[in-house]
Amino acid sequence: MRRHLCLFLLCTIWSGCADPAAPPVTTPQAGRIPEPGASARVEVVEVVDGDTFWIEWYGERKRVRLLGVDTPELEPGGKDRQHYSQKALENDAYGRARDFLKQLVAGKEVELRFSVSGDQIDNTSSKRLLAYVHVGDADVNAEICKQGYSYFYSRYPHDRRDEFGGYVAEAQAAKRGLWED
Repeated sequence: MRRHLCLFLLCTIWSGCADPAAPPVTTPQAGRIPEPGASARVEVVEVVDGDTFWIEWYGERKRVRLLGVDTPELEPGGKDRQHYSQKALENDAYGRARDFLKQLVAGKEVELRFSVSGDQIDNTSSKRLLAYVHVGDADVNAEICKQGYSYFYSRYPHDRRDEFGGYVAEAQAAKRGLWED
């Protein structure tokens, strides 16, 4: 009887410690590919452009690429690398997208959430982490799409393709961000 009471108390205390509403946060090991659906809290060290930033990842610097987001990019020397409209170049779409991401994440602790059905690492030589990014309650990937700083992007498979495509279409129709007159 005494053993059952101790076991009951231990289980009660243990089950009360977990918050069932909080998403599970895992701590993948350095050098390993995160598991599908895993998440990790990290600090943003530097914003590269509107869809990429650097973090400290278990003792090494790693690049993070926002899943489902594609903002204008410039090569060194200022030549537009992607085929975007002249209007996007004129209204400094690259700088505006980069500044918007800086405002959301620079120097902050963020939560990286990895896709359940897609890749966690890109297939380029840089081997960037591919993630959805959250700062508190803010969904960074979705906000960039909603504010019109992203084109529809389907290069990497992920769970929220249709959702982000809808946000991009709405921003384009409303002439926000890249599509401002």
